[in-house]
Amino acid sequence: MKRSLLSLLVIGVVATAALGLSRSFFSDTETSSANTFEAGAIDLKIDNTSYLNGALNQGTTWTSSDLTNQLFFNFTDIKPDNEGEDTISLIVNTNDAWVCSDITLTKNDDNNSTEPELGDGDIQDDPENNFDGELAQNINMVFWIDDGDNVLELTESASKILAQGPASDVLNSSWALADSLGNKLGLPIGNPAAGNTTYHIGKAWCFGNLTLTPVADGAVQNPTLDSGVSCDGTQLNNITQTDLINADIKFTAEQHRNNPEFQCKHGWDLYGACTVTFTCTSGCGGSYPHTLNLVNMDLNTGNFSGNGFYNPNNAYTWDITGNLSGTNISFNIDYTGLNPSYFVNGVGVVNNDGTISGTSTAPGQAHTWVTTTGCAKEY
Repeated sequence: MKRSLLSLLVIGVVATAALGLSRSFFSDTETSSANTFEAGAIDLKIDNTSYLNGALNQGTTWTSSDLTNQLFFNFTDIKPDNEGEDTISLIVNTNDAWVCSDITLTKNDDNNSTEPELGDGDIQDDPENNFDGELAQNINMVFWIDDGDNVLELTESASKILAQGPASDVLNSSWALADSLGNKLGLPIGNPAAGNTTYHIGKAWCFGNLTLTPVADGAVQNPTLDSGVSCDGTQLNNITQTDLINADIKFTAEQHRNNPEFQCKHGWDLYGACTVTFTCTSGCGGSYPHTLNLVNMDLNTGNFSGNGFYNPNNAYTWDITGNLSGTNISFNIDYTGLNPSYFVNGVGVVNNDGTISGTSTAPGQAHTWVTTTGCAKEY
């Protein structure tokens, strides 16, 4: 934070004069009292206005405050065709600031397996796996820069979308809302968020297929009648029953003054779940999809660890350890379930879109491999 120097000045002046035998003293004293150093403030406040199925939802609505136990999403009994729309408001008191946002999916859990769920093709829940669910793939979301009216308008849908797609992708997102290289708040690139100014982020979700149906700009808006998105969950089956997703949402404000080169993103963090598919190039044939769960990463050393399993038969379980240096990754996989003597060594790179790809070897085999998004996130 930039400390403000209010003043530092002490001056004392005394003048004397003598004339003949008479003495007169002229004086002038200047005093500067209570000189002060006072630190300025960067204090990010956030509020949320939330609608569920067209009605205000008090449980996820709050006024501007520091975040303690508030939740942007807290819906524990959703069903196909349910939908919601929220508007987040951010204000930085009292100085201009760079603003960053990070969302991390921390759980997409099957939770348990019901008879209807298994009947629609789901496999039995693995209680040790927090990413064996299907809910995040079947909730669709959109985030955008909003003008504060809780609806998606034509201009916003055309040029202000931050992210759109399944929650499994959108809830693994990082945005430089305002940093030295970019600006998503409608300000010129390189400009910070102005102090004491409110900015808004709209978000909508649908348990099913979400379609953008933006309303006209500038009209009187009513999110209880038309939020600017539509939801259709009629095509879903029972495979998501009892599934659970958790996500962390973080906003960060950093001083702008004397910090002109600030960037929100510094590197890649390997964390979360994704699908990694190995395709044989020698000694075997076909492609083999696995679920990769990255559990721990030391951002100082680049060392990471996690686990995974073969999707068609989750009895083939394995542990992974490795290292990330810049965008270059190396790893070792050791099978822990079926075929426990099998191992894989691999190298690759993190791509700009957050996927990871490379080559690998196993006893008598060689492969190429690639992940979906969800395991690598810029920070």
